Amino acid sequence: MYVYKIEWDEDSIVWKVDGVAYHSLDITSSIFNEFRENFYILLNVAVGGNWPGYPDNTTVFSQYMFVDWIIVYEK
Repeated sequence: MYVYKIEWDEDSIVWKVDGVAYHSLDITSSIFNEFRENFYILLNVAVGGNWPGYPDNTTVFSQYMFVDWIIVYEK
């Protein structure tokens, strides 16, 4: 089991897995204004697309996503 975390404030977004940051984004530029709008959380198990490719005869169905909990808080 892994714990995924996103820390998001007015200056940056930091993605973490099990407490270790693996990516960050500076969102202070006006090109990132969409990160200052209302949003919602979407969890899905997508199939197909540019990566890893579209399903074929080797694709294993069904895929599953198990989510124990989601928590959202504001500083």
